[in-house]
Amino acid sequence: MSPEVRAKLAEATEIQIAWPNAEHESLQAAIDALVPGGTLFVRAGAHRGSAVLDKEIVITVAPGETAELAAAAPQAPVFSVVSARVELRGLAIRAGSRGVLVCAGAEVRLYSCQLGTTERLGAWALGLTGDAQAVAEDCLFFGPNPGISLLEDSSLHVVHSRFEFPYEEAIHAETSGFVRIEGSYFDQAALHLAAKGGSIVEESIFTGAKVHLRFEGEKLQVRGCQFLGAESGIEQRVVGHAVLEDCALEGFQVSAILSERSQLEVDRCFVRGTTGPAIILGLARNQGEPPLAVLKEITIVACGHGIVIDGGKVRIERARICANQGSGIVVLSGEVAVFDSVVERNRAYGIYVIQELPFRPASISGTRNVVQGNGWDIFPPDRFPQGFAEEPQPLRLTSLIRLPSPDYPTLRDAVRNLAPGGTLVLGDGEYLGGLYIDRELTIRADENAKPVIVAPPSREEWEKEDGLGSFWPPYVRMPAIVVAGGKRLRLEGVEVVGGAVGVSAMQGAQVELESVTIRRAIVGLWLANGAVLFAEGCEVEATGCAVRAQGAAVLTLRDTRLRGPGLASELRGLGIFLEGRSAAQLHRCQIAGCYVGILLADSASLFMDGSTVENNAWGVATYTSPCFPEYYDTRVFTGTVAGRDNIFRDNVTDFCPAFPDPPWPPGF
Repeated sequence: MSPEVRAKLAEATEIQIAWPNAEHESLQAAIDALVPGGTLFVRAGAHRGSAVLDKEIVITVAPGETAELAAAAPQAPVFSVVSARVELRGLAIRAGSRGVLVCAGAEVRLYSCQLGTTERLGAWALGLTGDAQAVAEDCLFFGPNPGISLLEDSSLHVVHSRFEFPYEEAIHAETSGFVRIEGSYFDQAALHLAAKGGSIVEESIFTGAKVHLRFEGEKLQVRGCQFLGAESGIEQRVVGHAVLEDCALEGFQVSAILSERSQLEVDRCFVRGTTGPAIILGLARNQGEPPLAVLKEITIVACGHGIVIDGGKVRIERARICANQGSGIVVLSGEVAVFDSVVERNRAYGIYVIQELPFRPASISGTRNVVQGNGWDIFPPDRFPQGFAEEPQPLRLTSLIRLPSPDYPTLRDAVRNLAPGGTLVLGDGEYLGGLYIDRELTIRADENAKPVIVAPPSREEWEKEDGLGSFWPPYVRMPAIVVAGGKRLRLEGVEVVGGAVGVSAMQGAQVELESVTIRRAIVGLWLANGAVLFAEGCEVEATGCAVRAQGAAVLTLRDTRLRGPGLASELRGLGIFLEGRSAAQLHRCQIAGCYVGILLADSASLFMDGSTVENNAWGVATYTSPCFPEYYDTRVFTGTVAGRDNIFRDNVTDFCPAFPDPPWPPGF
């Protein structure tokens, strides 16, 4: 103890003091006169002053009165607690930028107090440094800035308190100590918890903040809390371990839970009404061992998507993911296991597994799941293990099915029950698509019938896509028909409407189209590496690209019309886009209304005869720097072009590079 402190204690003679009074001219003088263990009663009214508290005392209001304290100077704390244990009861502390400062070795207990500041920058109502400790019970914190700031080794316990901080952090904890919050209410107030000693949040309610809880510490437990209406609910962006139990999260714009590079356990939680994904597990960027997320008995309803997973190991048990606007579960990368869960009535995919990059694999396993009534239940089916999902009914394979039929309530039911080589005959009417063709089939219109296959519904904004951009973010867009690799589909006299893709042929698939109309798709026909397409007498209308071929795909079009969104549209639609080593033959075809009628890239080859390319911004062009400097990505066109008797007219520019420069042959 310093000589100055010993001298002040020697002068202290009083056990209780009521202040203000005539004997003690300042708040500090009244406190100096108290013996350790004494009590200062603050009289009713608004008072100004600052004091250093270096002994164990109680500061409270006179019985039945209300007292308000403000700092003597704008930057000074009202109280600075130094190496002592202090209780503050029933006070209203309204500071400029500093309320109560608790220094190393000190402890403060606040009961039924109100603490707030008026300044924004660098302000706090309660600040803790060193190994300071604080308990706040039945208190109100308010202001446009952090209510409580913890640094170094400090610790905090908050019980039954309320925080009102419009769009700011109510508690900012960057400490190696411990933080515990119980039964509190956060109105437009957020938590930033980076406490290395761990954090516990129990039975509390959060409303209206931009991000309710940002966790950057080592351990976090959240139990029985409600998170209502904001941009994001809980964000976990650094290595740590978070456990959420018996929580409800509702009405967020971006996501209810976002976890990156961390371990996450979610048990018995409910998520509803998030515009984006309910849960985003962005785990792929973690160094070392892949993190593990375990989700048990969670319910996700009426969100944009259910769960989006990008890396790491994820286990989902006894979950219910239903009635979301997008997909139920999307696996972009990582190892995912799903057990005893229900995924149903999601507008897009029930569960979608896609490996976007070759060095970031995606896999799925599990058993005893119910996946039904989604726009598309599981995709692609060949990536899911046998027994992953319960079959809704046993298959009755047959070689000929006619629809409508009471035996097959949907088009998908009919396709599932067709034997390899079978034929499906469609009568008049609309049929919901989202078909996965995993065997050789023929689907044709009945005599004089005009059947329409409609892609599963998607939001209007999903269909606004630039033809030179990304056509198919897989977790939001739905194809009408997908033909599995190595399988064959023949379509006759059918109209296909809407969707990300009208007909998608995967690697090595074969597709034959006769008198087929495809319209209002983003991509009309999409051919993967090695796919083969033959189309005769067809019409394809798309906003992004009528026909796109990749890898070594081969296509032949006869007497077929391809149409884009029109020159007046802001969408840069393409007629045909040939990439890789793809090859196309066009005989007596018409391409109109596109940004580029035919776009050639890489070593693609094109043969045209008797075809017309008209009313496009560019008739035919190579995907190279002279033609598209804004999109050029170091590609060089090394393919071939041949043909004769073609007509290029009413395009803004017929050829790029200009005719007759290579690669355009004479007479083309």
